Amino acid sequence: MESSNIKSSSKFSNGINFEMAINSEQSKSFDIISNRLYVQKEKSIIRELISNGIDASKEANVNDAIIVKFPTFSNLNNRLDNEFYIQDFGIGMSHETFENVYCSYFRTTKENKPNLIGCYGVGGKTPFIYTDSYKIETTSPIDNI
Repeated sequence: MESSNIKSSSKFSNGINFEMAINSEQSKSFDIISNRLYVQKEKSIIRELISNGIDASKEANVNDAIIVKFPTFSNLNNRLDNEFYIQDFGIGMSHETFENVYCSYFRTTKENKPNLIGCYGVGGKTPFIYTDSYKIETTSPIDNI
């Protein structure tokens, strides 16, 4: 990934939009982290996001499985449906958590929680290894959304 501005946007169900941006200086640091930390980049994205979904469900004491939708190709109409998403059944992120934790590298809500998979504040940003932008949809009972 080149050193340029990259963004993630999040839309809360009440219509409020947020953007996470990594400027050129941060992009260099991110490039070092992602290229040395993750050898199999595409697989790492899937693994990290699934792990976050599992953690979210665990924290909410929900036993429902997460939903993973992978891109598919239809031979019938010779079309690629490239939609990829992971849906968990956790409590979501509040505006404050999204801005202050998710949008910052190495910030996490999972420290000192040994029953959870992640704890470094890096995995949720792995889509930036592959793309310059991605979408997060979340809800939050804290924000009544």
